Amino acid sequence: MDQSYPNAIQLTVADVKKSIKFYSEKLGFTLRQTFPDPKKPVWASLELGRQVVMLGANLGVEDAKKLGMDTAELDRVRKDSKAFAKSPHGVGASFYIAVPDVDAHHKNAKRRRVEVLAAPKTQFYGLREYVAHDPDGYRFVFYTRVHEGAEGHDGAQHQAGARKKAGAAREAIAGA
Repeated sequence: MDQSYPNAIQLTVADVKKSIKFYSEKLGFTLRQTFPDPKKPVWASLELGRQVVMLGANLGVEDAKKLGMDTAELDRVRKDSKAFAKSPHGVGASFYIAVPDVDAHHKNAKRRRVEVLAAPKTQFYGLREYVAHDPDGYRFVFYTRVHEGAEGHDGAQHQAGARKKAGAAREAIAGA
């Protein structure tokens, strides 16, 4: 059996246990591992299809010491902890997660009161997708690959058309 995963991300979250519940109950992920204790985890690994989302607590230095982290790791924990505390989470990043049926996944997410930022839409680049937020503000794009985009073009056809238009615009500017 192939154990490789096409997508594995780790997110720092405010409350690992709360996030486990959100991802498993609202988005359909399966909990695979927790550390060090399932009742009070500081890290968890969840899976949807063959894609993994790992969740890690925003550890303080004392908690990190208890986990046996060395000096370099403690310095990183100190810096990351400060940055996490003062920065909005997930700004500028979107995580794409493939699902077998994006419309069904969206319907289930809405029914479970997930904050949906954009309803399912077929994009010109060959994906049908919708966008949702998790409790920490991370943005997820759930998608299903489709053969043709909304305008009847696959991604390659769209790119070729865009290159042709850009070339025509350059010629018009050069001739002016």
